[in-house]
Amino acid sequence: MGNHSLGYLKIIEKDSGFIGGLMITDDSGIPLEFKYTEPVIPSKIQQVIYGKVLKKYIREDVITKSLLKELKNIPSLIIVDEPSEISGKDKIGKFPAVSIQKTSLPQLSAPGETQRVKDKEIVFQPYQDLNPLRIIFGVADPELQEKVLLIIEEISQKMDIAEPLERVEKALKLVWEKQE
Repeated sequence: MGNHSLGYLKIIEKDSGFIGGLMITDDSGIPLEFKYTEPVIPSKIQQVIYGKVLKKYIREDVITKSLLKELKNIPSLIIVDEPSEISGKDKIGKFPAVSIQKTSLPQLSAPGETQRVKDKEIVFQPYQDLNPLRIIFGVADPELQEKVLLIIEEISQKMDIAEPLERVEKALKLVWEKQE
């Protein structure tokens, strides 16, 4: 078993503004590092000149790149909850990335079991007494998917691999409230 750390990236959109956070945890879910942006609220002129690409620009170029640039701990994998964050990409920055979502599906027969749903989507049964997780990849690369699944299976034996995203979201909401 390797020594992996995970990056949890969350971007929240609220009132025409955006805020992002990135938490790096060890393989037990203990935070090693947490970075966040101040709320990014585009001006009227930015809304006009960027048009339909404004959200993509803010999410990828302003928020995600600035969070990745400052990292002291290198994650084995970055986890997001929104598949749109990784659509068409196998990485965020230089790190492998995947979307993980909790489901209400019935449990699979054994911990660690997977079921392929689509070429970029797999259902995975974690080791805790939980419903399966939906794992969505940005690209249909079997080699990358296998590598990522090995990391997820290993770490899910120690922790609820999706739960830290909830912590990042709560922390970002607290930051946003302090700004108001």
